[in-house]
Order: sequence, then structure tokens, then C-alpha cells
Amino acid sequence: MVVLSVLAKVSISLWASALVFEDLFGWNRIAVIWVVGVFTALYTMKGGLRVVVYTDALQTVMLIAAAVVLTVAGLRKVGGWRALQASVGPRCSRW
Repeated sequence: MVVLSVLAKVSISLWASALVFEDLFGWNRIAVIWVVGVFTALYTMKGGLRVVVYTDALQTVMLIAAAVVLTVAGLRKVGGWRALQASVGPRCSRW
């Protein structure tokens, strides 16, 4: 399970962070992967599972808040819920 977790989750997270930092700041992808990986490992070893749980809780709150903001902004942009339904058409009439 640990190997699967590293291959499926951690590696994708490191690659995604490398892409973001490369696009935003022009940093080297491999260097970003190493720095983020080492920082995360040290952060987890120092604080233990408690710190990881707090980080996950904080990220959950931030992701939910961002989803609400994006949903409201998107609905405003299209003219509201009714306008969204009208633009989609009868394919989604069950909603």
C-alpha cells in the first residue's frame, strides 16, 4: 500500500506542484520536486501525524471555500441557475 500510495498519489502531487512552480516562477521541475518532497518529509517527521491531519483539515476548508466562490462566480457569469439550465437544454431535464 505504501508503494502504491507513493506511485499513485505522492508522485502526482509532486509533479503537479513542479508544473505550477515552473509556470508561475520559471523554476526547474526536478529541483521543485526535490525541495517539496524533502520539505514535506521533514514537516511530517517533525510534526507527526497530528500535523498532517491539521494540514488536511485546513486544505479541506480551503478547497470547499474555493469551490463555493467558483460556483457563485460561474453562476453569475452565465446569468444564474435558470440560465445555466436553459443553456444546457433538455438533456439534463431531470434536474
